[in-house]
Amino acid sequence: MNILFIMPLHGDFYDIVKVNKLKGKEDKSRKLNKINLLYPNGLLSISAYMQRHKPSVNIRILDFNISIGAFANKFERDISPINREAFWEYCLSEIDEFIPDVIGISALFSSNFWDLNPLADFLRNKYVESLIACGGHLPSSCYEDIFAHGEEINAICFGEGEKPFLELINAIEEKNQITYLQENNSWITKKKILSNKNFKPINNLLYDLDEIPPYDFDLIVRKPEYENYNYDHFSVLGNDNRHQFAMFTTRGCPGKCVFCASHNVHGHKIREYSILRIKQDVLYYREKWGVDHFLFSDDHFLSKKERAIEVLEFMIENKIPADVGYIAFFSVNEEIAKLLKRAGIKKILIAVENANEKTLKDIIHKPGNLDMAKKAIKLLRDEGLIVISNILVGLPGETKESIDKGVENMLVLGCSWYVFFIASPLPGSELFEICKKNDYLPKNLDIYRMNFYRAMITTPDFDPQYIEKKTYEINMYVNFVKNYDLRTGNYEIALLHFEQVINFALDTHAFAYYFAAICAKHLNLREKYINYKNKYEEMIEKYSFWKEWAEHFELDPLEDIQLI
Repeated sequence: MNILFIMPLHGDFYDIVKVNKLKGKEDKSRKLNKINLLYPNGLLSISAYMQRHKPSVNIRILDFNISIGAFANKFERDISPINREAFWEYCLSEIDEFIPDVIGISALFSSNFWDLNPLADFLRNKYVESLIACGGHLPSSCYEDIFAHGEEINAICFGEGEKPFLELINAIEEKNQITYLQENNSWITKKKILSNKNFKPINNLLYDLDEIPPYDFDLIVRKPEYENYNYDHFSVLGNDNRHQFAMFTTRGCPGKCVFCASHNVHGHKIREYSILRIKQDVLYYREKWGVDHFLFSDDHFLSKKERAIEVLEFMIENKIPADVGYIAFFSVNEEIAKLLKRAGIKKILIAVENANEKTLKDIIHKPGNLDMAKKAIKLLRDEGLIVISNILVGLPGETKESIDKGVENMLVLGCSWYVFFIASPLPGSELFEICKKNDYLPKNLDIYRMNFYRAMITTPDFDPQYIEKKTYEINMYVNFVKNYDLRTGNYEIALLHFEQVINFALDTHAFAYYFAAICAKHLNLREKYINYKNKYEEMIEKYSFWKEWAEHFELDPLEDIQLI
């Protein structure tokens, strides 16, 4: 039996190929907007579980997020005139000789929604006899909407896929798949939900994660292209072309954050790989596949400190570079901070998520407070780590005054940089239910085109226009005008961030040039100062957008000075 697993693009095709010209981006060589790329762990896990129980099954994994780079390189300039069907055809041409009996599509994000049924239609025309299934975060939350917009998806897997997919393959081999899909509550079919309005799917979780064998990267088409890709959360230290692999040593999260929907797939109870298994896997991936850097990406890596300590001590002992994707501030103590430093970690994302005490506790439901966050950040900074954080703006229950209070608190928390997101009600989250119940969303809103950079929520306290402008203003104020490292004399770190914006985000960012010039002045970097000063003045002259913001914050002109 042949099984084809597909990882769709992490964003809408037309958004990805239409390179952002926001505020006059000058780099004309880019054909694609940035795609965050990681090995497709979910599909690799299901495949490994299948291989253990069905070694005769042939599996291929197509990750469209890898293929689109090669597709773009076929064109000299902009590829935006090309339609997504041409891209899909290109992807499938890479497995011409492989005719799948079963196709599994992994849909993780809301942005996958409007591609999902057209992709299923495309696959049906090409593989008439194949059974087409899908799973992941999106269909686990929105299966009714998916079936309402298409006919070619035969079934949707609810929650985790290892056990249900194996059972499905067994049923197909026994020529019993129709009965199995209709009777098993881990699978959702259109017929099932139409015939039973009270139907509730059940997550068939795998409790002993050690049952999943190590992953076989050879199943991935274009596998070598992952090897020089460095996915670095909000990196400020550059790309060192390391072969990075994101490991998930646990599943599930006990937290009940208002904006999160991951419990629909993994549940709230934490399940773990054994410590022995983690150590074996690290050595296996290093020796078998040449992985030289590991990113621990668990929802809550520090949920059991002793376990996390043993994992990191193992990495230190074996001189294997590691990072932690992000950590909960309420789990950081002096021992953890020193351990992260000894592990060679240079920067860390600490999940504060809001700097207003009341919002943090009463709206987001975080089991911690700002004093704990501030202490954790200090402990990490004292060890020399660069600390960044994520902040969510525009939650129902926030007010203009509470947002402003949060801004005041951000200035003293001690983070080197903040990454701002606008509250987006993900289907399956408590936030989504709050917005529906209180009529906070526009009547004609397409929830599957929402993202964390576009405001959609209207409450008695604010509207989307206010939140979008306010979020950008806060970003400019906290990260640039009142940058913590700039104010406290850590000019090298501040300059790293400003140059990261210039080199990797927006090469017309006037504020990045302005404050990079100030850092260069303090560091006696004469050529950089002159260059950044000139670029700032050029951007102010060229773009009214930047001139207005410079006037808003009353930026003083940069002086013509002779540096020592």
